[in-house]
Amino acid sequence: QEMSQFIRLKGDVWTLLDNSKAEIVLLSGCYEDLLKAYLKSIDRIQMFDQVIGCTMQINRFKVKLHPYGRSKALFVDRNKYNIGIANEKNDRYYLNLCDEQIYIK
Repeated sequence: QEMSQFIRLKGDVWTLLDNSKAEIVLLSGCYEDLLKAYLKSIDRIQMFDQVIGCTMQINRFKVKLHPYGRSKALFVDRNKYNIGIANEKNDRYYLNLCDEQIYIK
């Protein structure tokens, strides 16, 4: 909550997502619980059909799932039309599997 006010939001990305009638999946290397809490705090969680982020095993010692870099490619459903939005060079593996790619600096 405290730091969310310092996160810069890209208005054009939110506009693109707001105008979409398709299924929207947020795939991030960020901790899933933290990401969901942030999206709730800015009242945007409802726009996503699914939020996939880093999760820990029950013991909170080992990572269970961490979609980062090449591992994001595992979540692309090639039977659907995919529009990928990314902000890191490591996302190129994921973007290469998408029908449309949007890279945000």
